[in-house]
Amino acid sequence: MNIVTTASECPIGQTDGAQTSERRFDSLAVCVGSPKCGTTWLDAILREQMPERFPVGVKETFFLDREYHRGVSWYAKLFQSDCKRPIEIAPSYLNCHEGPERLSNLANSVRVLIFVRDPYDRAASDLLHSVGRGRFWINNDDSSDTELSGQVAEDAESYSLYDVHTQRWLSANPDFLAVVPFPIRDAKWFRDVIAKFINDDPDWLTEDWVEQQVNRRVYGSAIPRNRVIAFLTKHFRLLTPRSLRKLVRNNKWLYRQNADADLRSKAKEMVQQFDFRPQQEWLEQQIGDGWIGKDCEVNGHQS
Repeated sequence: MNIVTTASECPIGQTDGAQTSERRFDSLAVCVGSPKCGTTWLDAILREQMPERFPVGVKETFFLDREYHRGVSWYAKLFQSDCKRPIEIAPSYLNCHEGPERLSNLANSVRVLIFVRDPYDRAASDLLHSVGRGRFWINNDDSSDTELSGQVAEDAESYSLYDVHTQRWLSANPDFLAVVPFPIRDAKWFRDVIAKFINDDPDWLTEDWVEQQVNRRVYGSAIPRNRVIAFLTKHFRLLTPRSLRKLVRNNKWLYRQNADADLRSKAKEMVQQFDFRPQQEWLEQQIGDGWIGKDCEVNGHQS
């Protein structure tokens, strides 16, 4: 299931907050895929090969949504000074309504990836992530407690509205946009998509390399900040009296990399309250296998 589109120009305009009279980059590639759809995996495999094109010391800069008021100069300083074609993997941008317009003003060429996944699987995984980060607490002892509310419910639903988000990012008139289903099923197609996304075709980017990476599991704990959190909470649990560990296990502020089976089952049950059938149908029918957007040829497929 995939969609690719191109355009000849990006609109030039002025947006709120940052000075955009001067474009700072030759091209800018941004992955705005939904959380829990493989964005951490993509960041890890590409950053290993071309670290000079990624933000220094952080995965996400949050520039287009939370930090836009700091200005383009601030954003440019987050990359190496000679970086003219930066790459950023930023799931939080997907929900940013101003993001497409802001992005179109940053570079002469804008390239976008949107990673997607079965919406129910994605929402359940995101819910477990919220539990681990202390945003939500699932009570396994109460079988009737299956309601989601507040910001957690809003995020679980909004990040799965793939068709809405895709149309919004197409409004930025990017030079290249692809919707990529995760896990990756077509290594050859994905290799060509990555080559267009990074605006390069290096020797290491082969179909065999993609095949190797597809079978590689990358966890959020690979990020240095998360490793520190996981280290501290792990040792806190070890120092906790055994009588309290059962309570600590599901405490709302505890960061955990892996959820146990009953917690996963409860999360899957809770996300059934959403009607994601239109999203599932959109992925199956509108994108399909090998559907390619206008004026672009990737791996022999063309609209």
